[in-house]
Amino acid sequence: MGCGGSKEESNPNEIKSQMKETKVAEFDDFFKTASEFLEGLEDLRARFQDTREEMNELGRTDELVTPSLIEAVKVFLWSVSAHKDGNIKAAGLSFETDPPAFTVDCGHMDYKTYDFSAAFKELVGGLVGAPQKIADLTGQVKEITEKANSLKSGLKEKVDNSGLDPMGKMKATANAGVNFTTVFKGLAKAPEVLKQASEAVTDVKALLPKIKDLVLDADTVGKEAAGKGHKKMDEIFEHYQKAPKKTPEQVKAEHKGKKPKNKKKAKKHAAGEHKAGEHKAEGHKAEGHKDEGHKAEGHKDEGHKAEGHKDEGHKAEGHKDEGHKAEGHKDEGHKAEGHKDEGHKAEGHKDEGHKAEGHKDEGHKAEGHAHAEHA
Repeated sequence: MGCGGSKEESNPNEIKSQMKETKVAEFDDFFKTASEFLEGLEDLRARFQDTREEMNELGRTDELVTPSLIEAVKVFLWSVSAHKDGNIKAAGLSFETDPPAFTVDCGHMDYKTYDFSAAFKELVGGLVGAPQKIADLTGQVKEITEKANSLKSGLKEKVDNSGLDPMGKMKATANAGVNFTTVFKGLAKAPEVLKQASEAVTDVKALLPKIKDLVLDADTVGKEAAGKGHKKMDEIFEHYQKAPKKTPEQVKAEHKGKKPKNKKKAKKHAAGEHKAGEHKAEGHKAEGHKDEGHKAEGHKDEGHKAEGHKDEGHKAEGHKDEGHKAEGHKDEGHKAEGHKDEGHKAEGHKDEGHKAEGHKDEGHKAEGHAHAEHA
């Protein structure tokens, strides 16, 4: 049975297939079969839904009045050609329709062109076994639905007669309940996923014969684009995509709150792992930034500031801060140059009301300046 891995961003369309062990043979055998069915369903969904969405996003077809996957493919091929100075064959491009196969070397090209090539290969490669897979999964839907309903209705009786101890019976009942929820959620999505996959196979197969002509014509745009220094997919779309486009206002409104699928995820660091001048966390700012809080060279935080930062508050060697500054403070987990600060210390100075360079004040002094309003 499938087991959970590390979690990144959750896809609301994803079909889960992980199952928990019940230690009741009849249930575990069924949940294993159901898990394999759901995995197959998710593979189809991801290949023909997520992959097409990613290609359309990379090719920016959602910015066209009439979105079309073939327009995204055009932009991609023009970009590949431009990267090779108007000679697409130099990218090792090969395309076949029977069986469908696509190869191209997009190494050393911009990341969108590279990502599009990977998605396109996956989409084309999935066509070979897709029709049979769709037929097999469609045939399983009724069988799995009926078996799930039957087992769920007899759950208590079968667990009571399982020979498990009381604690084992409680766990079996709870795990079976979780599994049935997973199964029925997946089954509810099955009809639409199978319908979309079938339509996608038809659409992509219709697209394939046109690809060869697009490849032959790609160098016309590619050569012109390369001569003007336009190679990235975004540049190609802006300058050479002639299909009618939506207005910038329409695009902005449609994109509001939408998370790009191809956006690169920033590496997350655990608290206490931030190094001065290196990482940017949910709280830390680098030199020259303004924030309500604490800063220490390279960190962004709702807290302390260092070198040239401005805030409503107290001064320490030319710094203005509401929340206590001194080069390299430690706040809620962040260290810089050996200084520790919850009550904020800097280079051997101690303060409850903030000290710097040997000055003591509750109204906060720095280098002989007394202030209550912190000029």
